[in-house]
Amino acid sequence: MLPEFSLNLHFLPVYALLLGQELIATYSINEAQPGIFIFTDDSYAISWTPTDNPRVPFKNLSKPTDEELIAGFRSIVFNAGNYSYTDSTAVAIPIIAKVPGFEGGKQFYRYRIDGSILHLTMYDETYPDGEKPGWFGRYVTEFVMEKKKSKYLP
Repeated sequence: MLPEFSLNLHFLPVYALLLGQELIATYSINEAQPGIFIFTDDSYAISWTPTDNPRVPFKNLSKPTDEELIAGFRSIVFNAGNYSYTDSTAVAIPIIAKVPGFEGGKQFYRYRIDGSILHLTMYDETYPDGEKPGWFGRYVTEFVMEKKKSKYLP
């Protein structure tokens, strides 16, 4: 498992806009909504909200409208699966994903650890068919996460 980081972590996403390899802008979500990244020996799970606004609850939890379903789908990112890592990179391969068909794709991260803070930068993604997303080469997403204790995890 990633060294020292087997517990849930809280997110502060930072988006960087690139032009070639040149950084031209960054966007931060300073009031980040709850998120979690869990590592075990060879598995991971990630769930986070890519906005600075809280998710809007359905008016009727058991009977959401089509608009509520679409907004709910767009307001969360999640996947879980297996990963491998080196001393500075990690590759995540989901076995379940929010986006149907992404299972078996790959997300590529660089990471560094500063005490109890993990900086995890997603810099590449490859779909199962080998294609790349539209953001590839233009954006990277850095998660700045603080290690948190959990009564549910060792």
